[in-house]
Amino acid sequence: MKSAGITNRSTLCIVRDAASRMLYACTGDGVFRSADGGEKWVRQHSGLSTRVIALALDPANPATLHARDAHWVYTSRDGGVTWKKSDADLDSSGTINGIFALATAPGMPGAVFASVFRHFWKSSDGATTFAKSGTGLPLARVQTVVADAKGTTLWLGTEGEGVWRSTDGGATWTESRAGMGAVNVQALHADAAN
Repeated sequence: MKSAGITNRSTLCIVRDAASRMLYACTGDGVFRSADGGEKWVRQHSGLSTRVIALALDPANPATLHARDAHWVYTSRDGGVTWKKSDADLDSSGTINGIFALATAPGMPGAVFASVFRHFWKSSDGATTFAKSGTGLPLARVQTVVADAKGTTLWLGTEGEGVWRSTDGGATWTESRAGMGAVNVQALHADAAN
């Protein structure tokens, strides 16, 4: 039977390690891993909160994954077997409705991006610490982040303010929404070939 072992069918994302062909699924019951193309799944939850909303694989080291629940970022350095919660408090005011975007970027080892309500954060040390990274961004929720294949350009999609672009690793941002306008962008995809 396909998907054997997944205890919660509410799958919110799938991440694939191209080198090992390992699949990871984030669900309402944590992270599951499949080594056989999705036929069988094993729950990977040691140290991880139950509901996982997003996963990001470190392109430089596929054994390192980052996950997020509604409020925290977690990191696994052993292919999802064990997880550690980051001590970084991305919303000390306690006013957010949760963490939204989570991403890594090729060509930027150790970089992890996360957004909370009206704030955008970057870690340069594998999600151990975070610093605000939103110079130039409008006061809007960042919902998705993608990078080009080299990691030199980042784009993010916002709630009601369209797409924004950074060419300096996320330090500063400019509008990238000509022809699109101030729309609600919930997902972006960067073509790996171009």
